[in-house]
Amino acid sequence: MSGRFLVTGLLAFIVITSCGQQVASKTFDGKTTSLRGEWNLVMNQFLSYAEVLNDTSAIKAVVPGTWNELIWNQNKIGPHGYGTYYKTISTQNLDISQHLALEVSEIGLSYRVYANGKLIGKRGTPGISSETEVAKINYGIYDFEVPAKKEITIIFHVSNFAHESGGLWYAPNLGLENKVRPYHDANKGLSFSIVGAFLIVALFQLYLFIVRREREKFGLYIFLGTLALVLLIATRSEMILLDFFPNTNWVVLKKTLYISLFLLAPMNGRFLLELFPAYINKNVIHALITLAIGLTLFTLLTHPSVSYIIVPYYHILNVAVCVYLLGAVAVAAYKKVFGARFLLLGYLVAFLCGLHDILVTQYIIPGFSFAMIHIGTIVYILQLLLFQGGRYVSLLDQTQRLTDHLKTVNVDLERKVAKRTEDLSQQNKLIEKKNKELEKALQEKEYLMEVVAHDLKAPFNTIMGISDILNKELEGRTAEFNKMIRKLTLDGRRIVEDMMEVKAFEEGKVSLQIEEVSLKRFFNDKVMSFNSLAIKKGIRLQSKISAPKETIQCDETILTRIADNLLSNAIKFSPPKSTVHFEIHGTSEDITFVISDEGPGFSKEDKEKMFQKFQRLSAKPTGGESSTGLGLSIVKALVDLLKGKIDLSSEEGQGARFVITIPTA
Repeated sequence: MSGRFLVTGLLAFIVITSCGQQVASKTFDGKTTSLRGEWNLVMNQFLSYAEVLNDTSAIKAVVPGTWNELIWNQNKIGPHGYGTYYKTISTQNLDISQHLALEVSEIGLSYRVYANGKLIGKRGTPGISSETEVAKINYGIYDFEVPAKKEITIIFHVSNFAHESGGLWYAPNLGLENKVRPYHDANKGLSFSIVGAFLIVALFQLYLFIVRREREKFGLYIFLGTLALVLLIATRSEMILLDFFPNTNWVVLKKTLYISLFLLAPMNGRFLLELFPAYINKNVIHALITLAIGLTLFTLLTHPSVSYIIVPYYHILNVAVCVYLLGAVAVAAYKKVFGARFLLLGYLVAFLCGLHDILVTQYIIPGFSFAMIHIGTIVYILQLLLFQGGRYVSLLDQTQRLTDHLKTVNVDLERKVAKRTEDLSQQNKLIEKKNKELEKALQEKEYLMEVVAHDLKAPFNTIMGISDILNKELEGRTAEFNKMIRKLTLDGRRIVEDMMEVKAFEEGKVSLQIEEVSLKRFFNDKVMSFNSLAIKKGIRLQSKISAPKETIQCDETILTRIADNLLSNAIKFSPPKSTVHFEIHGTSEDITFVISDEGPGFSKEDKEKMFQKFQRLSAKPTGGESSTGLGLSIVKALVDLLKGKIDLSSEEGQGARFVITIPTA
């Protein structure tokens, strides 16, 4: 398929380059005719009509072309100079009442044009030096009557002292006024339409690039490439840019033309790279872009006569890169990459039309009176838009397929969710049943604990009473056994009391009894109570009180329980010959207990469970004392009841320091 495209394109190129507009013969028959071919040229003179008729010094100059390489007075003319072009055409087949028109494109770099000695038009002011020349470039159509003598001598006074090529760059077209002007207007209307359409395409691509969440860069490169193409079209042929900005200097016009020429191929290459990255070497495109940016800056900073020198070489590079890109697209088309075959034909047409215009501007082949790039770019842009439309249609198809698949997945998911919901409902019912059973078990446990605690109190009290009676009558080893019985009974009764106290806390049955408490009396009672216990274990109890006020409003019973638990624990777990510290500090708003020891301290695991019920920690009492695992949990509950806080500072093997702060304000 791609091979047939290439063959068709090459045949089309042969046809369009071999067919030009009708070339002027010695006799003009009224059809619009290009005055290409040999003209007479006299350098360093602006000849009048009378002087032209008698001139014998002229040399032959090919139009379109430049006078740079022509020989005058045995020397090469070069780019700069001035002279007279003239050509005589027979009009014997025309009616004298008819009006003719001469269509003139760019001429380097200013001119006056005469028909049989009558001035019919001019651009700028041709001069004999750079000081007297006013350079200007523009398109022009000049009307005049058919001469009675049935012969027209067209004379151009041309000068160029600013550009690097001088002469009749493009061949004028001669025709009937009622044919030339409508044809020109149609060409200009086509150029306006193309520029307007391309601007819409460019802005639309820029809009898509900006608003799309996942931005595809090829849209940006289409925008930049189309913008360069718009500037190229607007500054060539009819030069419609001058219709909007009629006072544009020729330097600006040429710089704009060269910059658009430098940027067009790189942007097209970058666009194709986005589409077919596997078939185009990105280093080639990036190098081309870098070169184009460099040439753009060079063009902005230099005179067009300098940057013009680069143009022919850049044309060669452009053709080489376009051939490379054409081959890459052809390979992608052969590999059946989406859109490649479709783009190949449009790109081939644009390439051949652009190649035609390059060859025409370099005076290698004759051309049409209009730029073939118009046709090529229209075909290419249309195919780009159709390709993009096809791409979006393909994406919509994929989206629809994904939507259909998603619907299927959703249906399956809903079915699975319904089944899982039913399973969860069954599990919830089972959990609910287990919770009720657990709640019932807990209620039975609480009831059992309450019954056991209540029923154990009486036997413990009875045993204590019997032990007290026997203690007066027993001696020796039997008395020691009785003491052991008494101790075990006390421990058992304390466990029962602690259990009942914890249960009361959990059920919220403990209420505060706020009263006035003397801090000094409370402190002395605690020191007196626990000093004897400490002495028995060879422990020193060091105490200190410093409070700003003598009494506080608090529940003394709860304060006593907190202090007793912490002091008894400190002595219980401290080794002999160590020190236990008991301090009371106060402010106007709170009271602080500090109780510290030099015992085994708390491990990391101990700290995580120390305030939980029935937790046996790693430390063991140093005097064989019993431990219920409820003391610290009771302390925490009592501190919370008083809206206070408890802090512990302890490292394993380095003792423990409890700080309890209770508000009293």
